[in-house]
Amino acid sequence: MIKQWARIFRDQAESTIKNQFNSAFWNISPGSDEPESVPNLISATPTTGTIGGLNRSGNPYLQNIAYTTAVADLGSEAGIAQLQRQKIRASITANDQPDLFVMDENLYSGMVGYLSTLNRHRPNDMMGQLGFDTIKLGNATLSYENTNVASGLNSITDGYVYGINSKYMKFKLLKDGNFKWDDKFERVGQTLNKALYFWSFCNLCTNLPKAHLVMTNVSTT
Repeated sequence: MIKQWARIFRDQAESTIKNQFNSAFWNISPGSDEPESVPNLISATPTTGTIGGLNRSGNPYLQNIAYTTAVADLGSEAGIAQLQRQKIRASITANDQPDLFVMDENLYSGMVGYLSTLNRHRPNDMMGQLGFDTIKLGNATLSYENTNVASGLNSITDGYVYGINSKYMKFKLLKDGNFKWDDKFERVGQTLNKALYFWSFCNLCTNLPKAHLVMTNVSTT
């Protein structure tokens, strides 16, 4: 699961993930020799195209939820209610729902502002240990992707919110020639510790597309 993966590789996250932007995760249309991406797996048009070589059309289990109705202000009671409503609609069972929501930084800031005035803003403590800004809302962790990136890099689409069920979104380990030791020791962050990293290459995949959702028309004030 994605959140478990982040916790396990804490040392690596402290020295790299915290200060880097992974453009490949947000590539809308990855090539045949490129890794899978969140927008490609959780489609804004889930009844068309293919996933894993299978046609989404006519196969509901391959179709994630795409909510296209406008949400005027995510940082409001009505906006959070709509987020919760879509979370419930994406349930596989009563206690099996999307548990990781990612949005652009403007939507996230709107939610922080609203919840802070109500004194209801608290982080996911485990993810906070990695240095990620989060909001804990029920059993879900809410965070953001920065759209202020260098030219040519991919990021989340403005106004989009992705709801990921981490039980069904995984990193598939690519074996054989994709394992290798680094060729030298490296400093771990800004400490005096050094590490010899062992590289393993993974691909993002899902074994149940309908467990995820995307909201494509979300605003905040």
